Amino acid sequence: MSKQIRINILIFSILTVLGFVYWNLFDFLRWDMFDSPSFVGAARQMFGLEGGFNIQSRLSKPLVLIIPGALEYLTGLHAQYGFLMQTILAYFGCGFLIYRIVFKLFRDQKLALYGMLLYVLCQPFAIFSLMILVDAVGWFIGLLIIDQSIKYGKESTYKLLPWLILSFVSAIGLLAKESVIFSFIFLGFYQFLILKDWRKRLVHVAVSGLVFALTFILTQWLTQQLFNDSVVVRLFSQQERVGFVYYDTGNVAQIFRIIDYYWLLVLVGLFSLQYILKEYLIKKELMALGLAVIVSLLLMPMYPFVVDRILFMVAPGLIVFALLSFHRFDRFALPMILIGGFLNILSAWLIYMYDIQGLLKWGLIFYGSLLLIAFSLNKRQIL
Repeated sequence: MSKQIRINILIFSILTVLGFVYWNLFDFLRWDMFDSPSFVGAARQMFGLEGGFNIQSRLSKPLVLIIPGALEYLTGLHAQYGFLMQTILAYFGCGFLIYRIVFKLFRDQKLALYGMLLYVLCQPFAIFSLMILVDAVGWFIGLLIIDQSIKYGKESTYKLLPWLILSFVSAIGLLAKESVIFSFIFLGFYQFLILKDWRKRLVHVAVSGLVFALTFILTQWLTQQLFNDSVVVRLFSQQERVGFVYYDTGNVAQIFRIIDYYWLLVLVGLFSLQYILKEYLIKKELMALGLAVIVSLLLMPMYPFVVDRILFMVAPGLIVFALLSFHRFDRFALPMILIGGFLNILSAWLIYMYDIQGLLKWGLIFYGSLLLIAFSLNKRQIL
């Protein structure tokens, strides 16, 4: 049995165990999620089934409605099980893709496993990847586009066609979940950075943007014609209903909830940036990811929703920066990842189950103290 097969089995086993834990821990939320009925209703309406309706513009995302709607149409099985089936597949797909992305960057299987653990131990993934929702499908498509972008970006010979295809796929992906936009923002920055000639930079990125824009316009026109709905209509209707939305004292905490306590690892990683760039040739990838995270976080409230499960679209970039902290902890890196993940999930469960206030603050202090201890012990060992 090859080493890669053993790693694949390990990843699958970890995801299976965690999936069982997540399913049972947050089962009390699964059947009472506010958004779930609207997806079920839209899937039924798409296939002309009884109980179909379209609220919250769910028909603007027809790709994620096909499997649940077709399954109920053909077998009579409730559409909610179709949503669960596709989200479970996306759950496993996300785990394998984030491993592949990190491995492409660092060429280190241990670091790739660490990256996979960091991603799947974040509370939005733990809670919402196994719900009767479509967030995990959007995350999967976004990760796939990032994975392929890095693949083509690291090839010795640059070709424009793959970038145009990925731009096309990015626009199609918006028919599944709006969060796919993060991957296209990364793609644009990354394509710009890997090109050395300024003329090619401007022309090629502009062409990729044009492909994305034309595909987006066409798909929005089609959904408007077929379902009298589109992402654009949803955007303007929400802006009209709630007005201008941006970060404030009431919602800015949602940024913290993207990766919770792992933000401390991101900070350590940023301080380790200069050291990492000497060891790994990933300057362009890090810059593209960093810019994509910043731009996405700045623009996302315009949608206008500021919630952790939507903002989680930027998690791939944050996870990579969190990984930059690994050499500060060495043998303590894995324990710090696991402890941080345990605190992420435990805090989320206690907050959702018992509405405990102030828990995140104390958890942050506790985890920060553990990181300082681990850093000190590791530094002493080196000396």
